Amino acid sequence: AGDTGLGVAQALAGEHGGRPTLILSADAGADVRAAVAEAGCLLLSKPLKPLALKSTLDRLLAARERSATPAD
Repeated sequence: AGDTGLGVAQALAGEHGGRPTLILSADAGADVRAAVAEAGCLLLSKPLKPLALKSTLDRLLAARERSATPAD
């Protein structure tokens, strides 16, 4: 109780290293948006639109693939 998705993401990053993180929240207030942005995470607001989720996950996967590809 009292844990937030951002808090859990930060705890997991501390134990296992950083990962691309998407936070889903019904609270899209300025404080939440600022905290998520400051943590370097992405935020989608509930109720969630399936196309927004797919688009965001596609961007996260593409960014991960670009960072894993060695530069020539």
